[in-house]
Amino acid sequence: MSHTILLLQTTSNPASRTYCDYETEDDCLEGICRIFELNLRKSMPGEGSITYDIRDLYEFLDRLEDISIMVSQAANGSPLYMPRGKQFIKEAIYELLLRHRNNPNK
Repeated sequence: MSHTILLLQTTSNPASRTYCDYETEDDCLEGICRIFELNLRKSMPGEGSITYDIRDLYEFLDRLEDISIMVSQAANGSPLYMPRGKQFIKEAIYELLLRHRNNPNK
């Protein structure tokens, strides 16, 4: 388990800054996907179902003013948070989605 903090700024306005914390890195990555899906649903009201591919998710991430995660790493018994940027997030989400596809019951 690696506690992870999501830092997000949706626009250039500093008031759009927010954060969320998650028990694990995977929970955080799934949270980012949920944020994207909520945004997609808001942009397509009345649609019964939505579909998208990884490129749509990447474009959403690229439109954000800033997004990063801080992943807890144990160091000498003390928590140390490693910063991870947008490119890491994209790659990690891709790997997460592949794992879900290959193991749908997990």
